[in-house]
Amino acid sequence: MMSIKSGIHAEIRVALDTLATISCQDDGHLFLESCDDLTESLIECAEDQIALLAEHTDEVSDATLLPSYEEVARGCQSEWRSLANVPEFGSIDYELDRAVDRLICVMTILRNCSFTEQNFGILSIPPVVTFISSIIRHLRTRKMFLRTHQNTLDFMKDTLIYLSNVAHMIHLPGKEEALCLLHFLLSFAPYPAPTLAPEGVTFTAYNPLIHKYTPARSEEHTS
Repeated sequence: MMSIKSGIHAEIRVALDTLATISCQDDGHLFLESCDDLTESLIECAEDQIALLAEHTDEVSDATLLPSYEEVARGCQSEWRSLANVPEFGSIDYELDRAVDRLICVMTILRNCSFTEQNFGILSIPPVVTFISSIIRHLRTRKMFLRTHQNTLDFMKDTLIYLSNVAHMIHLPGKEEALCLLHFLLSFAPYPAPTLAPEGVTFTAYNPLIHKYTPARSEEHTS
Protein backbone atom coordinates (compact mmCIF):
# COMPACT_ATOMS: atom_id res chain seq x y z
CA MET A 1 0.00 0.00 0.00
CA MET A 2 2.82 2.40 0.78
CA SER A 3 4.40 1.67 -2.61
CA ILE A 4 1.10 2.49 -4.32
CA LYS A 5 0.66 5.67 -2.31
CA SER A 6 4.24 6.80 -2.96
CA GLY A 7 3.49 7.91 -6.51
CA ILE A 8 6.85 6.53 -7.66
CA HIS A 9 6.26 4.65 -10.90
CA ALA A 10 8.76 1.87 -10.18
CA GLU A 11 7.27 1.29 -6.72
CA ILE A 12 3.73 1.28 -8.11
CA ARG A 13 4.70 -1.20 -10.79
CA VAL A 14 6.19 -3.67 -8.31
CA ALA A 15 3.17 -3.35 -6.01
CA LEU A 16 0.58 -3.81 -8.78
CA ASP A 17 2.42 -6.74 -10.36
CA THR A 18 2.75 -8.41 -6.95
CA LEU A 19 -0.94 -7.92 -6.18
CA ALA A 20 -1.92 -9.21 -9.63
CA THR A 21 0.15 -12.35 -9.01
CA ILE A 22 -1.19 -12.93 -5.49
CA SER A 23 -4.81 -12.30 -6.46
CA CYS A 24 -4.83 -15.00 -9.15
CA GLN A 25 -3.15 -17.80 -7.22
CA ASP A 26 -5.24 -20.96 -6.84
CA ASP A 27 -3.80 -21.86 -3.44
CA GLY A 28 -4.61 -18.56 -1.76
CA HIS A 29 -6.97 -15.59 -1.76
CA LEU A 30 -6.59 -11.87 -1.23
CA PHE A 31 -9.18 -10.78 1.34
CA LEU A 32 -9.59 -7.04 0.78
CA GLU A 33 -11.38 -6.38 4.08
CA SER A 34 -8.26 -7.59 5.91
CA CYS A 35 -5.98 -5.26 3.95
CA ASP A 36 -6.77 -1.95 5.64
CA ASP A 37 -7.35 0.66 2.93
CA LEU A 38 -5.87 -1.31 0.02
CA THR A 39 -9.03 -0.99 -2.08
CA GLU A 40 -9.14 2.78 -1.57
CA SER A 41 -5.43 3.04 -2.43
CA LEU A 42 -5.97 1.09 -5.66
CA ILE A 43 -8.90 3.31 -6.64
CA GLU A 44 -6.94 6.50 -5.90
CA CYS A 45 -4.02 5.22 -7.97
CA ALA A 46 -6.36 4.39 -10.85
CA GLU A 47 -8.08 7.78 -10.64
CA ASP A 48 -4.68 9.46 -11.04
CA GLN A 49 -4.19 7.51 -14.26
CA ILE A 50 -7.67 8.47 -15.47
CA ALA A 51 -6.94 12.15 -14.85
CA LEU A 52 -3.66 11.96 -16.80
CA LEU A 53 -5.27 10.16 -19.73
CA ALA A 54 -8.25 12.54 -19.82
CA GLU A 55 -5.92 15.53 -19.88
CA HIS A 56 -4.20 14.27 -23.03
CA THR A 57 -7.16 12.73 -24.88
CA ASP A 58 -9.44 14.66 -27.20
CA GLU A 59 -13.07 14.89 -26.14
CA VAL A 60 -15.41 13.76 -28.91
CA SER A 61 -18.97 14.30 -27.68
CA ASP A 62 -21.25 14.08 -24.68
CA ALA A 63 -23.53 11.64 -26.48
CA THR A 64 -21.14 9.27 -28.25
CA LEU A 65 -22.10 5.63 -27.82
CA LEU A 66 -19.69 3.14 -26.32
CA PRO A 67 -18.02 1.12 -29.11
CA SER A 68 -19.54 -2.33 -29.44
CA TYR A 69 -17.63 -5.47 -28.54
CA GLU A 70 -17.54 -6.45 -32.20
CA GLU A 71 -16.04 -3.09 -33.23
CA VAL A 72 -13.35 -3.40 -30.58
CA ALA A 73 -12.59 -7.01 -31.56
CA ARG A 74 -12.20 -5.98 -35.21
CA GLY A 75 -9.92 -3.16 -34.12
CA CYS A 76 -7.77 -5.68 -32.24
CA GLN A 77 -7.43 -7.80 -35.38
CA SER A 78 -6.25 -4.74 -37.29
CA GLU A 79 -3.70 -3.90 -34.58
CA TRP A 80 -2.35 -7.46 -34.55
CA ARG A 81 -1.75 -7.30 -38.32
CA SER A 82 0.15 -4.01 -38.18
CA LEU A 83 3.46 -2.91 -36.68
CA ALA A 84 3.23 -1.53 -33.16
CA ASN A 85 4.15 2.11 -32.64
CA VAL A 86 6.61 2.14 -29.74
CA PRO A 87 6.89 5.64 -28.24
CA GLU A 88 10.22 7.04 -27.14
CA PHE A 89 11.12 6.42 -23.51
CA GLY A 90 10.17 9.37 -21.33
CA SER A 91 7.87 10.94 -23.93
CA ILE A 92 4.29 11.87 -23.08
CA ASP A 93 3.02 8.98 -25.25
CA TYR A 94 5.23 6.61 -23.29
CA GLU A 95 3.86 7.92 -20.00
CA LEU A 96 0.28 7.61 -21.27
CA ASP A 97 0.88 3.99 -22.32
CA ARG A 98 2.22 3.20 -18.85
CA ALA A 99 -0.77 4.97 -17.27
CA VAL A 100 -3.07 2.66 -19.21
CA ASP A 101 -1.05 -0.36 -18.08
CA ARG A 102 -1.43 0.68 -14.45
CA LEU A 103 -5.14 1.38 -14.87
CA ILE A 104 -5.87 -1.98 -16.47
CA CYS A 105 -3.73 -3.75 -13.88
CA VAL A 106 -5.87 -2.25 -11.09
CA MET A 107 -8.99 -3.48 -12.87
CA THR A 108 -7.44 -6.93 -13.25
CA ILE A 109 -6.71 -7.09 -9.51
CA LEU A 110 -10.31 -6.13 -8.72
CA ARG A 111 -11.54 -8.73 -11.19
CA ASN A 112 -9.38 -11.45 -9.64
CA CYS A 113 -10.59 -10.53 -6.16
CA SER A 114 -14.22 -10.69 -7.31
CA PHE A 115 -13.98 -14.49 -7.51
CA THR A 116 -13.77 -14.63 -3.69
CA GLU A 117 -17.15 -14.33 -1.98
CA GLN A 118 -15.67 -12.56 1.05
CA ASN A 119 -14.73 -9.65 -1.26
CA PHE A 120 -18.23 -9.12 -2.69
CA GLY A 121 -19.16 -6.49 -0.11
CA ILE A 122 -16.14 -4.21 -0.48
CA LEU A 123 -16.06 -4.58 -4.28
CA SER A 124 -19.67 -3.44 -4.59
CA ILE A 125 -19.37 -0.18 -2.61
CA PRO A 126 -20.13 3.12 -4.44
CA PRO A 127 -16.48 4.29 -4.84
CA VAL A 128 -15.59 1.15 -6.81
CA VAL A 129 -18.70 1.44 -8.99
CA THR A 130 -18.05 5.15 -9.57
CA PHE A 131 -14.45 4.41 -10.61
CA ILE A 132 -15.54 1.83 -13.19
CA SER A 133 -18.34 4.08 -14.43
CA SER A 134 -15.83 6.90 -14.88
CA ILE A 135 -13.74 4.80 -17.26
CA ILE A 136 -16.85 3.79 -19.21
CA ARG A 137 -17.91 7.44 -19.48
CA HIS A 138 -14.50 8.44 -20.82
CA LEU A 139 -14.60 5.59 -23.34
CA ARG A 140 -17.87 7.05 -24.59
CA THR A 141 -16.77 10.67 -24.79
CA ARG A 142 -13.04 10.59 -25.61
CA LYS A 143 -11.25 9.26 -28.67
CA MET A 144 -9.32 6.04 -27.92
CA PHE A 145 -9.20 6.80 -24.21
CA LEU A 146 -7.29 3.58 -23.46
CA ARG A 147 -4.88 4.16 -26.37
CA THR A 148 -5.47 0.86 -28.25
CA HIS A 149 -8.33 -1.49 -29.07
CA GLN A 150 -6.53 -4.28 -27.21
CA ASN A 151 -6.44 -2.21 -24.03
CA THR A 152 -10.13 -1.42 -24.45
CA LEU A 153 -10.95 -5.10 -24.93
CA ASP A 154 -8.94 -6.04 -21.82
CA PHE A 155 -10.88 -3.52 -19.74
CA MET A 156 -14.23 -4.64 -21.18
CA LYS A 157 -13.54 -8.30 -20.44
CA ASP A 158 -12.34 -7.63 -16.89
CA THR A 159 -15.33 -5.42 -16.16
CA LEU A 160 -17.79 -7.94 -17.57
CA ILE A 161 -16.34 -10.70 -15.36
CA TYR A 162 -16.36 -8.36 -12.35
CA LEU A 163 -20.04 -7.57 -12.94
CA SER A 164 -20.87 -11.24 -13.47
CA ASN A 165 -19.47 -11.97 -10.01
CA VAL A 166 -20.72 -9.05 -7.90
CA ALA A 167 -23.62 -7.38 -9.78
CA HIS A 168 -26.15 -8.74 -7.29
CA MET A 169 -24.38 -6.86 -4.48
CA ILE A 170 -23.69 -3.53 -6.19
CA HIS A 171 -24.99 -0.31 -4.63
CA LEU A 172 -25.51 2.17 -7.48
CA PRO A 173 -24.42 5.66 -6.36
CA GLY A 174 -26.74 7.41 -8.82
CA LYS A 175 -28.43 7.62 -12.20
CA GLU A 176 -25.23 8.44 -14.10
CA GLU A 177 -23.47 5.29 -12.88
CA ALA A 178 -26.52 3.18 -13.72
CA LEU A 179 -26.60 4.65 -17.24
CA CYS A 180 -22.88 3.99 -17.76
CA LEU A 181 -23.22 0.35 -16.72
CA LEU A 182 -26.29 -0.05 -18.96
CA HIS A 183 -24.41 1.35 -21.97
CA PHE A 184 -21.51 -0.97 -21.15
CA LEU A 185 -23.69 -4.09 -21.02
CA LEU A 186 -25.45 -3.13 -24.25
CA SER A 187 -22.08 -2.90 -25.99
CA PHE A 188 -21.90 -6.71 -25.78
CA ALA A 189 -25.22 -7.14 -27.61
CA PRO A 190 -24.89 -8.81 -31.05
CA TYR A 191 -24.48 -6.41 -33.96
CA PRO A 192 -26.44 -4.54 -35.36
CA ALA A 193 -27.37 -2.55 -32.29
CA PRO A 194 -30.78 -2.94 -30.58
CA THR A 195 -33.64 -1.01 -32.22
CA LEU A 196 -36.64 0.66 -30.64
CA ALA A 197 -39.95 -0.43 -32.19
CA PRO A 198 -43.59 0.23 -31.16
CA GLU A 199 -43.72 -3.19 -29.54
CA GLY A 200 -40.55 -2.58 -27.55
CA VAL A 201 -36.78 -2.98 -27.87
CA THR A 202 -35.64 -5.57 -30.43
CA PHE A 203 -32.24 -7.27 -30.13
CA THR A 204 -30.37 -9.11 -32.87
CA ALA A 205 -30.48 -12.85 -32.26
CA TYR A 206 -27.20 -14.24 -30.90
CA ASN A 207 -25.50 -16.73 -33.21
CA PRO A 208 -22.27 -18.23 -31.79
CA LEU A 209 -21.02 -18.99 -35.31
CA ILE A 210 -21.27 -15.30 -36.24
CA HIS A 211 -20.91 -13.47 -32.93
CA LYS A 212 -17.67 -14.98 -31.70
CA TYR A 213 -16.38 -13.96 -28.28
CA THR A 214 -12.71 -14.20 -27.37
CA PRO A 215 -11.79 -15.48 -23.90
CA ALA A 216 -10.45 -13.17 -21.21
CA ARG A 217 -6.68 -12.81 -21.18
CA SER A 218 -4.45 -14.22 -18.45
CA GLU A 219 -4.88 -12.91 -14.90
CA GLU A 220 -1.50 -11.20 -14.67
CA HIS A 221 -0.84 -7.87 -16.34
CA THR A 222 2.53 -6.18 -16.35
CA SER A 223 2.10 -2.55 -15.36
